[in-house]
Amino acid sequence: EWSSHTAERYTGVKFIAVQLSALMIKRFHRTKRNTKGFIAEIILPILFILLAIVVTKLAPNEAEPPMLILHPWYWNKPNYIFQ
Repeated sequence: EWSSHTAERYTGVKFIAVQLSALMIKRFHRTKRNTKGFIAEIILPILFILLAIVVTKLAPNEAEPPMLILHPWYWNKPNYIFQ
């Protein structure tokens, strides 16, 4: 018979490992029942991220445009109210 007093208590890293393995088993059984959910939650986001990476890598590198040379004679004489 199981009793919480006699059961081994996990602490620290072992506790985290047991919890993580339980979560993975739960995820596996949930995915087994609902493949559309797995595709929508796991596969599609990965594909979209990969697509975004490919698009950004394939896009041409736009070089910095040349600096504009500004001269005062490009504008008309300033019109001030005060002197």
